[in-house]
Amino acid sequence: MKLDEFRDRAQRFGGDIGRWPERNRLAAKALAEASPAAAAALAEACALDRLIELARPEVAPERVDRAIGNVGRRLARPVRRAWWLRLMPVLAPATSFACAAVIGVALGLAQPVLPTRQDGAEVLVSLVLDGPPLPRGWFY
Repeated sequence: MKLDEFRDRAQRFGGDIGRWPERNRLAAKALAEASPAAAAALAEACALDRLIELARPEVAPERVDRAIGNVGRRLARPVRRAWWLRLMPVLAPATSFACAAVIGVALGLAQPVLPTRQDGAEVLVSLVLDGPPLPRGWFY
């Protein structure tokens, strides 16, 4: 193990080599004993571990149990939905129909289909698809 790898793992896993991945422990112990720089990096990681341990808050077990119980009760509570969401099975098709009707009326007013001869469906399709573009402001 190289010194850079050792420092990286010391920063990641802390000063206790026992918490390091098993495949790195033997090489880390050997390097920590052989290299003063590695020993210094390990000592720095140990000091940081101690500071983190001192900063850990004291939480009473009853408080932890109460918090876990509150989360469980909140998850078990039935979900309240807005009143209008219950109308969605009726509103969705009605809204779709209304929108289709509005679009149909708007297109009919914007470009009236007036076939000049009675050639059947070909003339109607040709007038709709090959007609002039819609003028600006046709929807006002």
